[in-house]
Amino acid sequence: RSVLAEPILRYSGTVYYPSGKPAAGVPVAFYPGFYWGSGNYAETRTDTNGRYEIIQHPKTSNIMTGPVNPTNSIMAGDVRENLAAIQFFGAGVSNVDLTLQSAITLSGSVKNTDGKPVPGAEVDVRFLSGNSITPLRSQSTTVSELGLFSSPVLPQGREYWIYGIKAKGYGSAFARVEATDTKAITYSFPPFVLKPANYRLAGRVLDSKGKPLIGTRVSFS
Repeated sequence: RSVLAEPILRYSGTVYYPSGKPAAGVPVAFYPGFYWGSGNYAETRTDTNGRYEIIQHPKTSNIMTGPVNPTNSIMAGDVRENLAAIQFFGAGVSNVDLTLQSAITLSGSVKNTDGKPVPGAEVDVRFLSGNSITPLRSQSTTVSELGLFSSPVLPQGREYWIYGIKAKGYGSAFARVEATDTKAITYSFPPFVLKPANYRLAGRVLDSKGKPLIGTRVSFS
């Protein structure tokens, strides 16, 4: 009997400094689009020749909900030199080279309505990739004890989102910075003010005959 080999996704390339010299030991992140056969988020580093390689299997889920995003992206950054780069590409592309350029650092602060810091608040930073608002990291960033946060070494000239700032006992906050405002070394968001979550929303879910529906999923936005 015949055995079908599982498909393999392979992405590779070289990361260069502006001078054309290969960038060794630089972190590289792969952000998959949302389409049939897309890959998974992955991180690696370049070797001594500035080369990187990402090998993985496509996502195994057969269920897709939401709009299709055919755009993948690969991002690289050198923290010490404050340089970053990103490349966008579609399915079928396997070799992606990047040339690092001056990077930007996004920063901000999180306060309550009394003007005091909200330590422990989580910040979800995202960037625009194709038609999708893509999470920058697999986990949210936690603000400091002073309520401060920072996302360094990001490509300049890109649209970024604070997709949500959340803290226990508070509401959430959102923000967006357009690409025209990120052509600089730094960008600081206006202070985020979280209001206390002191209201309760409750109700009942019934069927057409007035019978309570147990275990029904309820969402609010």
